[in-house]
Amino acid sequence: MSHNESLVLAMVENAKSSSLRENLENAAIAQKNFMLIPFDKSVADDKEDQIFLHKIEKRGEEIRSKNKTE
Repeated sequence: MSHNESLVLAMVENAKSSSLRENLENAAIAQKNFMLIPFDKSVADDKEDQIFLHKIEKRGEEIRSKNKTE
């Protein structure tokens, strides 16, 4: 599984447990920091962006690790 695939899976998981408003905010963050430019947590504009991106990156790593052991 690629890095980007695991990030997308992490975002889907996050979306399933978020409210509509949170999903809209997260979609905007993801588009700005993941879809338009290569994934880079250091370019996040504010603390909220950084927290979301860190959460997605961490979950993506967990997904990749789990996928390697299966």
